[in-house]
Amino acid sequence: MDAHTTQFRPNPLVRDAFIKWIETKDRRHATAWAHRYNVDPEAAMCEASFWAVLTDCGVTVEPNADLTGSRQTPDFVCWSGDQKFFVEVTCIHIETATKHTGLTHLPADGVVWYRPLNDLIFGKATSKTTQCADLDAPCLLGVGTFHFSASGSCVRKVFGEWLLTGETNISWNLETRSGRAVGGVYEQTNFKSATFVRPSKLVGIEPARKPISALVVAGFGCSSPPIIGALHPNPDREFDASFLSRIPFCQLKVDFERGIVSTVWIQESEDSEQAAN
Repeated sequence: MDAHTTQFRPNPLVRDAFIKWIETKDRRHATAWAHRYNVDPEAAMCEASFWAVLTDCGVTVEPNADLTGSRQTPDFVCWSGDQKFFVEVTCIHIETATKHTGLTHLPADGVVWYRPLNDLIFGKATSKTTQCADLDAPCLLGVGTFHFSASGSCVRKVFGEWLLTGETNISWNLETRSGRAVGGVYEQTNFKSATFVRPSKLVGIEPARKPISALVVAGFGCSSPPIIGALHPNPDREFDASFLSRIPFCQLKVDFERGIVSTVWIQESEDSEQAAN
């Protein structure tokens, strides 16, 4: 992405490397991707960019699109050693991110109030759940954006935690007679836009969108893209985060007896500091 223009410009190094790779496969895959690039370059380059991330993590990647066009399948089938998993890629377009977050594509002067991308990511996960179902291996959903400002402001660990817990609020208890606060403040959530859990009247919370084993969010608008992951706490098939060892992943911890949820990050590295709070 060129930070000095409001127009999307693909990274030529990633594009050319991806084209060189996909042209070694069934020619129909290259033709289909070229058509997607002409129609929707952001979405096509998001696919290419996730291919680059997977390859950089040492994963073997193969195209997985159904060449007959009769059914929707994940974009890639991958191997880490002899372990197989699938990856479905989806894109949050620059225009969509601008309207939703309130951020201009290029940074504006001064302090700007903005909304995170979490509601959009939640929508992507909801729409892609069926496409990730009925597979014989874990399926990871990759969500990327080329929005320059949102890449730096919204792909952060605090919002990665909210992908699992929902947006949190500061709360405190009140003594009903005096109206005074009792005890300390604490964080509370109603699990709004939590990707992998939802409220349950019977058990407090229950798993949701189980076909998606994990989620990876990437801000490809930055020259050094921030990338964070979130693991499903109870998926149909568990994804081993060590397959993508260069990406920090967030895990959800649930204390059912105390009614407390918390998160923990794994695979911390110097490369992940840019995604820190």
